[in-house]
Formats: sequence, C-alpha cells, structure tokens
Amino acid sequence: MHESSRATISFQAMKKLILFLSLIVSAFSVAVAEDLDGRTAFLTPPGRDISAALKRADTEHKRVLVFIVDPGRKEGFHIRGTMDAPETKKLVKDNFLVVIIPSSKEKHVAGLVDDTNPMHPSYVVFNADGTVVAKGDAAMGGANGFNWIKQLIATP
Repeated sequence: MHESSRATISFQAMKKLILFLSLIVSAFSVAVAEDLDGRTAFLTPPGRDISAALKRADTEHKRVLVFIVDPGRKEGFHIRGTMDAPETKKLVKDNFLVVIIPSSKEKHVAGLVDDTNPMHPSYVVFNADGTVVAKGDAAMGGANGFNWIKQLIATP
C-alpha cells in the first residue's frame, strides 16, 4: 500500500473517531440538560401552575405538592433522588398533584421557603383550599423520600 494511502486512511479514521466522540458528548449533555428540574422523577408529568392544581385538587381529592426547583442551579437530581423508589412515585401519584416551579417568588409560595437550604430545591404542600400543610427542603434521598411522603400523607 502506498504511504499516502495509509495516511489518508488514518486521517479519515481519526476524523470519524472524533466525530463519534463529539456525538456521544453532545448526546450526554442534552440528556443531562433536559431534566434540570427533576420532571422525569414522577409517574404523572408535573404541572407548572399552582392555581390550576388547586382547582383540580378538590375534585380529585388530593393535595398539591409544589417543588421550587431552580433549573439554573441544576437541582433536578435532588428531586430524582428523593423520588427514587417506585413505591414513593406511586404514593405521590395516588395522593398529590405535583407542580414544579422555578422561583420561590411565585405568589402562592412567596416567603414560605426562604429559610431552606439555598443549594437544594424546596417544597410546599397545600390542601385543596390553599392552606399550607407542610414546607421545607426537598433534598433527602430515596429512602428518606419514601418515609417523607408517607408522613405527608398522614399529616392532617
């Protein structure tokens, strides 16, 4: 084989390898970026409107579980970790309407979670009439998440 043919083959193989690696990195980046607020952690897609969820909560006999997750801080992994257990996901689906919002300044939650860890997402649970049942830090991991949801269900 001629020397320039080998160099051409090697150069083409190197170009293909670089392209392939670039595609893998891009695909991984997109996969991570797609769920910065933890939406994939739930069996039923979360809403984005607390008022609409409160209206539905009365007819569906559920509470509204609001997560305040700043996508800019990439806090979604905390929500996915907390909701990790399949049993937790089922309890949430059966008992709550989930809403994920990006700011604690939204009118329904303004001032309610200012004392939580700024590096974690926060949560607020509402009865259908809009009264606050519970609030706090939403980063707790899978085992604690299951117990936390059971406790929220049992809270009057």
